[in-house]
Amino acid sequence: MKKILIIVLVLSAAGYSFAENLLVNPGFEKGNIGWFGDAGFNIPGWTFWGTDGWCHNNAGAYFENRAILTWSDSVGVAVYQDIPVIAGNEYNFSAYMYSPSNDANGLHGRDAYFSVEWYDSNPPVYEGKIYTDDVGIFYGALTDSNPIDPYDTWKNVSAVLEAPTPAVVARIYLHQEINAGSENGTGGVVCWDNIFAGTGPDCGTSFLAGDVNKDCYVNFTDFAQMAENWLKCNDVFNDNCQ
Repeated sequence: MKKILIIVLVLSAAGYSFAENLLVNPGFEKGNIGWFGDAGFNIPGWTFWGTDGWCHNNAGAYFENRAILTWSDSVGVAVYQDIPVIAGNEYNFSAYMYSPSNDANGLHGRDAYFSVEWYDSNPPVYEGKIYTDDVGIFYGALTDSNPIDPYDTWKNVSAVLEAPTPAVVARIYLHQEINAGSENGTGGVVCWDNIFAGTGPDCGTSFLAGDVNKDCYVNFTDFAQMAENWLKCNDVFNDNCQ
């Protein structure tokens, strides 16, 4: 225990980092496991509209401890978070998406989008939106027997984008849209995990041992979380202590 804390302190004091993820709770590790429509449901750092989604820990469909999944039965669903940006600066974006074949035969009739909306003022002032970039798409099947992106396999999408003038906010926007196969019906779900939006390279699924909050940094925030975890359940790396 003492050795672990000393290592974290040294790394923190040195300011060691290889990326800065500007998102809060990028892996959905904090918050409730449950349906978006449950009373009191909350995912710290993230906002959602619609109730077609879960925060879950389904076997094989998450990294670390949990992820979210979304579908779209009626009015749709979206999950988003805003980060500050500086016009002209480059930012890295990435996400992992996964559609299990055992849920309504996998995603079909819809595609899942990881998008970035640029604003020249703080949302929700819609008039302030400059335009939208699509970082990547998980392509749903056009028919049940014709998948485009393979099911049961994590797909990583990423892009480096320059914040347009006069952007001050980027909205990280996870959503679904109908595709050409929607006339044959829609169904299935998409799991989302390890979202990255920030400067420097994203760290994907590989984290330093001391990066407790999985933001690609090792700093005093991690040290504080370790101390809190230790006090709650005597396990510095258990981020689900109650």
